[in-house]
Amino acid sequence: MPRAPVYACAVNDTTPIAVLSSPQGADEAVDLLHGNGIKCAVANPVLTTFGANQMGSGYTVIVADEDRKRAKEALEGMLAAKWFLRTSSGQRYHAFETATSDEIREHLAEAREPDGGWSTTDIGQLADLLDQHRHPYVGKLFKHGRPLEGRTLDEWAVACGCEHVHTDVHG
Repeated sequence: MPRAPVYACAVNDTTPIAVLSSPQGADEAVDLLHGNGIKCAVANPVLTTFGANQMGSGYTVIVADEDRKRAKEALEGMLAAKWFLRTSSGQRYHAFETATSDEIREHLAEAREPDGGWSTTDIGQLADLLDQHRHPYVGKLFKHGRPLEGRTLDEWAVACGCEHVHTDVHG
């Protein structure tokens, strides 16, 4: 469902955190922030008299000042992410590639048993491997494109119940 235009600017208690080039990208950011319990608004681009976006203008995502840090963390990696962890209701909340071992463990604590022969034990192993290899996030484990423990990044993402991003989101 298309969002109604929101005209907003930074005021004393809000701050812009991202400018995206498309309404689809803005919707992706809003969905991800809402999945993290962060309220936000999107300001439409400034248009020229010919109806085109003014140079440097885009869909600006705005959050409350107190949510700024959490919002930036939630959006970190969004533009490059291929997979997203999901809440039990199916809403995206974090890019899988940027998930830390603690975030994987938190996800597992709330996840139901995955499909396809995987188990929560298998997925917990991913968090343990992050700690063992001392990598800060999942993507680092696969930085050379090689499988880990015989499994690719995509296979680990499926095991974690992640949603694959089918559309390109450009910032």
